[in-house]
Amino acid sequence: MQPRVSVIVPCRDDGAFLEQAVASALAQSEKALEVVVVDDGSSDPETLRLFDRWSQPRTRLLRLPPSGVSGARNAGIAEAQGAYILPLDADDRLEPAFAARTAAVLDARPEVGIVETDAVFFGARSGPWPRPTFSMPQLLLGNTLSPCSLFRRSDFRLTHGYDPGMARGWEDFDFWLSLVELGRVAARVPEALFHYRVRPGSRSALMTPLDWRRCYARILRNHPRLFARHPQVLPRYLFRMLTKSR
Repeated sequence: MQPRVSVIVPCRDDGAFLEQAVASALAQSEKALEVVVVDDGSSDPETLRLFDRWSQPRTRLLRLPPSGVSGARNAGIAEAQGAYILPLDADDRLEPAFAARTAAVLDARPEVGIVETDAVFFGARSGPWPRPTFSMPQLLLGNTLSPCSLFRRSDFRLTHGYDPGMARGWEDFDFWLSLVELGRVAARVPEALFHYRVRPGSRSALMTPLDWRRCYARILRNHPRLFARHPQVLPRYLFRMLTKSR
């Protein structure tokens, strides 16, 4: 069966969580689905043992040298066969209806290029993950979209993909802006179908003030046309850049 949805799961040393993430993808009600797991240069013995014996239906495993989240996602998408792409981090989980409900939105609405769902936290923190409704000015001020959102593989090919230069974070924010530059908008399914794991050692928690400044600056450099279309946002963005990085 030709897959309709390809779930891309980068993993570096997250073997303790990976099988749960993949199981949630394989449990989707959308059966025309494949999972592409990308080993992003893991060195953890438990994770390596898991990959050495890896055998899952409808799943392919790519082994790469350390490439970062962007490089791993790009490599996985290059191998994908589905018309729709869903990035899923190795420590997160999906509800069974996620792929079918989000794909139905892309099927019905050609102007939509990003489909997320309501989400909940689990792990070190629990409860709903509140986010504002999509709007272009709000998105430019900082990412309001879930990293686990469905998009078209054909749109991905029209962008630079996930930017490896966003090595400390924000690669998903940068990519969503690339899709918006194509004229796409975002939509949300009002059901909590995504579970986002909160962990003490996350990349955002480890970012230094210099990391923050570099991320803000790279977003500006990658998307000058978007900021030019919304000049009222730029002063507020620069203010956030200066205050967030202190």
